[in-house]
Amino acid sequence: LEAQHLIEVAPGRGSFVREQSSGQARGYDALYRAGRPTVRQLIEARIPLEVEMVRLATERATDEDIAAMRAARDGLESATDVVVKAQADMEFHDAIAVAS
Repeated sequence: LEAQHLIEVAPGRGSFVREQSSGQARGYDALYRAGRPTVRQLIEARIPLEVEMVRLATERATDEDIAAMRAARDGLESATDVVVKAQADMEFHDAIAVAS
């Protein structure tokens, strides 16, 4: 995330979400309008959104939200079947979104 300029790491202080420019958002919009985006492009477009969701979740999460995120993470870590793992991954991301 740091290499993609999405976060800034300050030794001894922590990691911080960088402000995203409107130009970045316009770039993703232009990509979408240009035609069907690739899976890689969709994943890259998700990154700033997910970083912002995590930032908001760190500020807003309730104890219940944190418990849901931990349960989803545990389900993801223990999943061995690819379908179960994909479902657990969605549940984890959903829990972060709810907390944000």
